[in-house]
Amino acid sequence: MSELKCKLVFDGYWKEKNIINVPEQTGIYCVYTYTINEINKKQKLTIHKLIFIGFSENARTSVLQHETSGEFKKYQGDRQKICYSFAPLDKIHSEQVKLALIISLNPIANSDVVKKFDYDKTQISTEGQNNLMKSEIILSKNV
Repeated sequence: MSELKCKLVFDGYWKEKNIINVPEQTGIYCVYTYTINEINKKQKLTIHKLIFIGFSENARTSVLQHETSGEFKKYQGDRQKICYSFAPLDKIHSEQVKLALIISLNPIANSDVVKKFDYDKTQISTEGQNNLMKSEIILSKNV
């Protein structure tokens, strides 16, 4: 294995009514809780928690399955709803990048993931709709 540098540019945030706009692409998707607040007669989306990080060969299909199952509702607080973000990523590095994100960010719905990182140095930068994420993540093998 060799060192990996990866840049993830997240798009979103897709709410229940517009998740059909999530790309039918391979990549990383994130699940958040949010609320809408009205400030100066303008609606403002406030992200509260990053609750899940996943990888899919078709992000739209995965997001629709999550939304239909309602599996993340138990993580919603008062007045909170669920929204999604997405960053394209080739399948070849998907497990490595997903695991690095999960270990670094510790989303509650990924608590079943074994936190052993058996990859060489992995450096991930994140941009875009990436609330509650670090802009730079660096991990190396667990010793």
